[in-house]
Amino acid sequence: MAPRLSRIRDTPYCFCKKPASPAYSEEFGLIYECANMHQNFWKKASDDYSNSNKKDDETSKISVNTRRPAICGFHIHKDTWDIFFDNPDRINPYHSELSTCSFFNFTFCAYFRKRNNYPLGHPPPPHCFCGIPVVMRFSARDRRLMFVCRNYLIDGARPKCTWHVYADQVAFEKPKGCTHQMFKKQVTVGLVEPENEKTITNNNSSLNDSKNDSSDQLYIDPRGPVISYNGKNRQVYPRNKNNNYSGNGKDLDYHSQDSHSNCRKSYHHSPIRDDPPDSNSVNARLKDDDNHIGSSSQTSLSSSCDSVSQPHTPSHQKLLKNNDEISEYVSQLEASNKDLLDKVSKLEADKKCFSEKAVSLEAKMNYLTYRLEHYRSKCESETEMKQSCQKKVMELQCHITDVSRERDNLKSSWDKEREERVSATHKCKVCFSEPITHAIYPCYHMALCGTCVEIVDKCVICRQDKKSAIRIYIQ
Repeated sequence: MAPRLSRIRDTPYCFCKKPASPAYSEEFGLIYECANMHQNFWKKASDDYSNSNKKDDETSKISVNTRRPAICGFHIHKDTWDIFFDNPDRINPYHSELSTCSFFNFTFCAYFRKRNNYPLGHPPPPHCFCGIPVVMRFSARDRRLMFVCRNYLIDGARPKCTWHVYADQVAFEKPKGCTHQMFKKQVTVGLVEPENEKTITNNNSSLNDSKNDSSDQLYIDPRGPVISYNGKNRQVYPRNKNNNYSGNGKDLDYHSQDSHSNCRKSYHHSPIRDDPPDSNSVNARLKDDDNHIGSSSQTSLSSSCDSVSQPHTPSHQKLLKNNDEISEYVSQLEASNKDLLDKVSKLEADKKCFSEKAVSLEAKMNYLTYRLEHYRSKCESETEMKQSCQKKVMELQCHITDVSRERDNLKSSWDKEREERVSATHKCKVCFSEPITHAIYPCYHMALCGTCVEIVDKCVICRQDKKSAIRIYIQ
């Protein structure tokens, strides 16, 4: 079996060892039958049996002994046939298409030597040595289909002979019609034009590009937004503006101030901050800066107020310089805080937008999932309905084949009886045993054979005197 299970993607060979004849069926697609089944290699078959039997009346006078060319029972559906060769070690004898087409099931069982419970169909079988049509049976010893004499296994039945041939070797009678309903126009199967192939490729590439674009637009970095900090522009939340210390020369002009209590009151308030919940490190840095600023400012003010009359010392100038640096640093903190607030508001808006998109995409995905399940169930129901319709079509076609075969048998028997009846009426009117071969002149009555025409003197029909006899030929 191993050499026979080699996968053949090209034109398969029928049981006659010839390239099978392809045709295209509306129900089953590309099919292959015996090489002697169709006249043209790519057959444009008729769509019903009536078209194939148009010339029956013209050929009704053909002799009974005339036989049509013999064919084998090879009949496959190419798509399913290739599936069997994909897994030759695990061939499923109960494939759904085998139950649909009995002719395909016959070829499957004869080729792979397997058996199932599906019906088997084949062309009209030949006659055995007894002159009766043979019947099909399954040989348990050889595990092969074979045809034997009808009375071979019946005890005491007569007539009986030893005629037996395997199913893949039987020469069947060629039927008049087609096994399946065919397309009238030629259809090329399994081939794609180069232009169509380019179009398909372009469509696929454009579809992939659109998918990539959409995925790029909706991509969100799972690590979240990245914010970079540098040493020059540190982002620290500012303190209250009302409590900021401005280190200008007017506040520290001790020579023009008369009272020192006002100066102490202006720096007595504690600093106030609006700290966000997620800025621990920044708050710690601000707390250290506030403590440093508050302690230094209070110390400098107390010392300056206590010694107003003292002249400017280098320590006072250093304090003024530090105050200027602190005020500049506070202004930088305010600017960075404003930028951070803007970024936070922008990120919140983006988050809201992406959340809305995620909700819409989830709703769309749920809808598409529902539609997918709907179409999947619909496809299954359509497949079951298609198989049921194909079974009904095959039953009707088998019934049509049987009726056509019975009609041919009745026509041949009627022709035979007509010939016998005509030959019976053309017997000699004297001896009634020999056919009529002579006519009487001058009445031209055909009534006598060659022996009796020499004996009689008058016509046996009109009793007119015979002058001579004429030899006639009746077909």
